[in-house]
Amino acid sequence: MRNKRLLAILSIMIYMIFTVITFMYVKQASRNWYRKVEITNYTFEISYPRSYEDIKKEETNIDNISSKITTTITEIEKDTEVSMNFVEELVHAKSDISGMTMLIEGIKKEKSPKSIEEICKDYITMFKVFNESLTVLTSNYEQTTIDGKDVGKVKIIVEGKTEGINAGMISYLIPLDDREITIAFTGTEEMFNINSKEIDKIINSVKLH
Repeated sequence: MRNKRLLAILSIMIYMIFTVITFMYVKQASRNWYRKVEITNYTFEISYPRSYEDIKKEETNIDNISSKITTTITEIEKDTEVSMNFVEELVHAKSDISGMTMLIEGIKKEKSPKSIEEICKDYITMFKVFNESLTVLTSNYEQTTIDGKDVGKVKIIVEGKTEGINAGMISYLIPLDDREITIAFTGTEEMFNINSKEIDKIINSVKLH
């Protein structure tokens, strides 16, 4: 009788341990599951891993450089004073798995008359203006497509404080007819290389209605 009780207790313990392990595994695995986010006032849709958690806006962080760049270029184009609040933060999140930060911003405005190449060059120029103290190791751009629309892709790498670890950003510049959207990933060069497929998957999920 006693042996049966011990066996029953042991079975319950094994079952509980198995349940906890399964729960922890599913919880961890779910961090890589993609969630869809729709920004209705920009008719914009994107999916990204649940490991990206919303973070508070940081005024002096590199993550907000794209905001300053986009606003400055808009000011130059219109030759009028534009508030920094003109740029609307749509998504600002950081992944606790990859370590990358994703910042998505939008501007309601008419389509820029500039070419994709000119838009990318302006973006790089403004990055350097706002970051005179940083040493830019590489900066390059290319024209690509997102949901059938021509967009610019800019990659900027700056010299890091730790030897061999260089920070930077990969930005997708999307000029549409009545709005502009910027998707910027910030992190280290190593993060970009390791997570290139994740970045591509996120970008390929974008829908511009």
